[in-house]
Amino acid sequence: MKYYNYSSKYIKRVLLLLTVGAAMTSCEDFLDQEPLNAISPESYYKNESHVEACANVFYGILPSHSGPYGTFGYDTGTDNQFGTWGDGMYATGLWKVGLDNGSYNWDNVRNINFQLNTILERFNNGQISGNADNIKHYIGEMYFFRALQYFNMLQSFGDLPIVKEAFPDDESILVAASQRMPRNQVARFILEDLDNALAYMKENFSARRTRISPDVVNLLKSRVALYEGSWLTNFAGTPFVPNGEGWPGKEKDYNAGYQFPAGSLEAEAKWFFQESAKAAEIASAQLYGIEFDREIFALACANMLIHKDGKTNLEHMDTRSQLQILFLR
Repeated sequence: MKYYNYSSKYIKRVLLLLTVGAAMTSCEDFLDQEPLNAISPESYYKNESHVEACANVFYGILPSHSGPYGTFGYDTGTDNQFGTWGDGMYATGLWKVGLDNGSYNWDNVRNINFQLNTILERFNNGQISGNADNIKHYIGEMYFFRALQYFNMLQSFGDLPIVKEAFPDDESILVAASQRMPRNQVARFILEDLDNALAYMKENFSARRTRISPDVVNLLKSRVALYEGSWLTNFAGTPFVPNGEGWPGKEKDYNAGYQFPAGSLEAEAKWFFQESAKAAEIASAQLYGIEFDREIFALACANMLIHKDGKTNLEHMDTRSQLQILFLR
């Protein structure tokens, strides 16, 4: 029999090679894992809770009812009320062009488009598990939030690009998608989104009334339509209305020979007024306003009296109380 004499040095080399090989194998396994601090689209959008979480993110777009006047302070600078401070636009040399884009920000629109389109594709292909009616309601909420974001921008900028996709970061694609459509077309797009929201939502979805409901959608629809109809009427013939004298959109090839969908400016404004009236009739009979602060409640009541809006249901109550929950039920 032949015996082999293995030296300790040789044994150490073999053990070292085995150790390095095992380390490299385990390292490759570690690198092949999904990131622990991020979620990829491939591993998400699979069940009802994922869709709900996506909708919850956009609740931050809603206005915040805080401060001494809350959302009633938005009327400052209109024909309803004035503030205790002067507006810089009336002072010589103080009304200046900003150094950045200001509120011309498309992050919310892009994020909603990505979430909405991804969820719609997977939902229609049966790739999202859970209660179908609940998932549809969350989809309706995302249509609502896109409409609300667009309405906020419409009030600030008028003509806007109508964007329904989350485009890649490619300059040529982004430039091609940046064609600013006439403001009334933007308003019609907003109403279309709100109609989609109504089609997906269901009544009495949230027992605590803490989520967007069809009544809220109709309320916003009424406001958007009334706003645009009023704008077209009051600013007719100016650069702020399509086909008005000096309207910047007239210089664009894609707006050449623009015609209003209703046939004329007057008919277009009338169409918006009619849409507003139909949505308001539905909303006014079912919506309730709850205000805890006594002074703001009094201000809201006075505002209704001034505008002769006697159909608004407003109560001086605490939304956190069990009594208020029973009252709404």
